[in-house]
Amino acid sequence: MSLLVADESALLVFLCRWQNRAFVLEMEVMPDHVHLLLDIDPRVGINDFVASMKRRSSHIIRKEFPYMKKKLPSIWTRGRFIATVGSVSPETVKAYIENQKGV
Repeated sequence: MSLLVADESALLVFLCRWQNRAFVLEMEVMPDHVHLLLDIDPRVGINDFVASMKRRSSHIIRKEFPYMKKKLPSIWTRGRFIATVGSVSPETVKAYIENQKGV
């Protein structure tokens, strides 16, 4: 795991816990995307939460790693995939995310 990925993982956990809005149940940072299983306050709009997390993490990453500005025009893409866990158990989703490490 690179230093940036390790720092990014800690940053995402910190941002999720910011103001007790969400808790990370499972996470895997891949080279080109991130899998997160979050426990989020139902009063929080998930789409707004993810957009805010991406904005804040991008700002912090660019501040901590200024060389990233030259390497990547954008830390995150505009797109995101969000799904609620209702049809499968949280354990199934955790297992899926954990299995992504070998991919």
